[in-house]
Amino acid sequence: SSSGQMMTSILDLLGGTLTGSDDVIVSGQTTWTGGTMSGSGQLVAQGGLLISGIGGKYLEGRTLVNEATATWTGTGSILVRDGAVIENTPGALFDIQTDRNFSHNGGAYSTFNNEGTVKKSAGTGSAAFQAVFNNTGTVQVESGRMQFDRGGTSVGAYTIEPGTSLGFSGGPALGPESSGASLEILAAPQPLAPANIANSVGDSALFSWTGFTGGVHLVRVL
Repeated sequence: SSSGQMMTSILDLLGGTLTGSDDVIVSGQTTWTGGTMSGSGQLVAQGGLLISGIGGKYLEGRTLVNEATATWTGTGSILVRDGAVIENTPGALFDIQTDRNFSHNGGAYSTFNNEGTVKKSAGTGSAAFQAVFNNTGTVQVESGRMQFDRGGTSVGAYTIEPGTSLGFSGGPALGPESSGASLEILAAPQPLAPANIANSVGDSALFSWTGFTGGVHLVRVL
C-alpha cells in the first residue's frame, strides 16, 4: 500500500479482502461475488460492475466508484460500515435487480452519492438503503419498492412506475424539522397529476426535494 494508484484491466473479487490506501482503477469489468473491500483507497469501476451471488459483500471504509453500468443480482446483501462511500457518477447506471439491502454493519454510517441513475428494475419486494443517500441524479422505481432509511439530501428526480412504492425515513437528515418522520409515496395504475413532494406534504421545511417526476397516488407522513 503506497497511497498511489494501481491499474488493471479486469478484477474478480470472489472472496478474501481487497484493502490498503492505494486507489485501484479497473478499466474493464469488475465482478464482485464475495469478500471484503476495505482500507482508505478507492475502487474505481470504469468498465462495468457486476455484483452477484448468494453471500454478503462487505464494504468497510473504502470508496467504491461506479463510472459505467453496475448490475446487482443474486440474494446476497451489500454490508457497509465505517463510513464507506459508494459514488455513482454522472452518466453512470446502478441497476438493482434484487430484493436485498445495503445493510449497515457497524461503525460510522456509510453514504451513497448518486449523480447518475439508480433504478430497481427487478424483484417484487423491497431494496433498502441503510446509508445516507444523496441524490443529484435520478432514482427510478420500476419494480417492487425502494426504501431509504438514513435520510440525505436531494435536488434530483424520483420516478415511480405504477404498482411500485418509494419510502423515506431517517430523522433529522431528511430536513431541519423531520425529527424521525417518514414519508411514503405509492404509485397507482392511474396516478394523479404530478406533485411536488414538499407541496404534497404541506411543509417545505420537512421534505425539501425538487425535481420530482411521475404521478403520485398517495403521499403520506407516517
